[in-house]
Formats: sequence, structure tokens, C-alpha cells
Amino acid sequence: MQRYPQQGSVFPTDLGAWRVCWGMPRRHEIAPQFLAGPFSTAKFVEQGYSTKILRGQRFRRVYPRVWVAAEHPMTAADTIEAGRLCMPPPARMTDITRIQSLGLVLGSVTPLHFVVESDLHIDIAGIVLHRTVAMPPTDAVGVTPAAAFVAFCTHASLIDAIAVGDWLLHRGHMSRHELHELISDQPWRAGAREVRYLFNKLVQRSRSIPE
Repeated sequence: MQRYPQQGSVFPTDLGAWRVCWGMPRRHEIAPQFLAGPFSTAKFVEQGYSTKILRGQRFRRVYPRVWVAAEHPMTAADTIEAGRLCMPPPARMTDITRIQSLGLVLGSVTPLHFVVESDLHIDIAGIVLHRTVAMPPTDAVGVTPAAAFVAFCTHASLIDAIAVGDWLLHRGHMSRHELHELISDQPWRAGAREVRYLFNKLVQRSRSIPE
């Protein structure tokens, strides 16, 4: 039977010590990096933590093998990062998701868009994995903004496509030369026909989407 400390005993001054005093397991201290945004199960285990902690009340699953602190408010950037962590390495960020990763605010952040050069099929709610016979130009983040814009034009309205293209040009995320070269070298790629149609309508000086 657990007894109260005898008179004259030194009472614990922190919650962890109280837990030990009353026969309860000490609560694991979690590194700040796992409380500030999404992370993978592999990264968590790599830092010496047990996956049992993830099944408790302190964390919630965002996507398969990707977690976030239960009380962390997810931003658009967090959602995109969570999707990136969920995807296999060959898959690259594309379409409006790649453009939103640059800071554009337009519509919903989901579904997230990724592309892979294979016949890989992944069924995850909130994520669309496109397949291609040849990967478009890529950079350290995903496909290049110009390639992402071409992909975006496959389903965007003409008004949205021009607004997003202007936004990318004005901020230097892509150039007219780069975009023209891409649709000329790969005229078969989905979206190339739409970009050719609106190319001369793009205005680099436009600063924001409403313009």
C-alpha cells in the first residue's frame, strides 16, 4: 500500500519526482523539434524515443508514418511538409502544392500533389500522386516552379493560371525563357498546350493574385 511521506520528509518539488514517489512511470521529456511541427516516425525513433509514445495522447497522426504534437496548430506549410515526409524519396512535390510551398495563398492546401517517374500507386486521403513517363525538371524542393506551373495549368481556370503565372514571374520563381523552353522541349507534357495559349498573356509586373 502506498503511504504518505512521513513527517520531516522532503517533498518532491517537480511533477516527475512526484510520479516516481507514487510509483508512476516518469513522463518522457520530448525534444522541442517534435513539438514544433510534423515529423516522421523514423526521425522520432532515431532520436531514441519509443513508438509507444506516439500512440499516447500527446501526438496525433497526420499521414502514415507522420506525426505532430496533439496541440500543435497545423499551418499550410506544416501540411505540405507532412505530405513530403509521407511520400517515398522518388516522389517530388508538384502542381499547386509546389507553388504554395513558395508562399502563394490560393484555395485549399489539400489535396497535396506529388509526381513520381514510375507506376507506383499510393492511396492516401488528402494526397494525389501523379505518375509520369519522364520526370520534369526538379530542384531541392520538388519539381521546378516552372514545371509546377505547367502541371497546374492542366486543371486551373484561365484566370487563375494567368494570376499564378504572373505571381511566379514577378517574384523571380520562374522566367519567361525557362517556361518557354520547357514547353518547347516537352510539348507532349500535360499542361504544355494550355501554357502555350496563355503565354503572351502573362505580365511579370503583377504583384499579387487580385491583380
